[in-house]
Amino acid sequence: MTAKEFRHLLTLSLSTITLLLAETAAAVPSQPSWGSAFVSTYTVAFTGFVPMTTFTVNNFEMKTGGIGTVCTDGAGGSCHFSASVSLPGGAKIVGLDLEACDITDQGSVSLTIAACPTNTGGCSPIMTVVSADTGCVRTTSSPLNTTVNNEDFYYVLLATIADTTVSVGARAARVHYQLQISPAPATATFSDVPTNHIYFRAVEALAASGITQGCGSGNFCPDGTVTRGEVAVFLARALGLAFPN
Repeated sequence: MTAKEFRHLLTLSLSTITLLLAETAAAVPSQPSWGSAFVSTYTVAFTGFVPMTTFTVNNFEMKTGGIGTVCTDGAGGSCHFSASVSLPGGAKIVGLDLEACDITDQGSVSLTIAACPTNTGGCSPIMTVVSADTGCVRTTSSPLNTTVNNEDFYYVLLATIADTTVSVGARAARVHYQLQISPAPATATFSDVPTNHIYFRAVEALAASGITQGCGSGNFCPDGTVTRGEVAVFLARALGLAFPN
């Protein structure tokens, strides 16, 4: 940031700074995890999936023309796999992709993302995609809108290769997600930013995240300007900046 740009930043109202922090623009491609408008991707290669039963697994991913992970002696002609998924809490799952190969069009690969309660048994499927075309293709799910709740659930990928002739292989699974701003609470934290204020949700998200404590006396001062020190506090808290001891 140039000195001119920083001087311009200091002239912005506190409300504008709030929106910039709460909905960080996805204009920085080197930081794909930032911003509520950017779609991030969590990728799991099938070499990282764990077999759920005993059978022979061969990984042909690195060979020329390889079709990925294949199963040769699965019970009933099917082999089952699982892999864990680690997504940011509060993120919205928007899609699921399966990359698989089918040489003879005689089998299929299915992929399911499921939510599993942390305190009880049983997992509930969120979405399933099934490979359909001959060749090596990526199959994409219909749009999803599931919010990640890491407090009450953990998330897994469940896959089945329905073929034991080494003609169907699985390469990778991809979970697409977007970061979100927290839902607005029923009551306002600051007296000068009521529930009908245009910036209410963004201000409440910053307050709940510990990024701001307001300007004192129970107010936020949404139209006030900010100092260099206040900008430093917002950015350091928002980004979790630290330095070695």
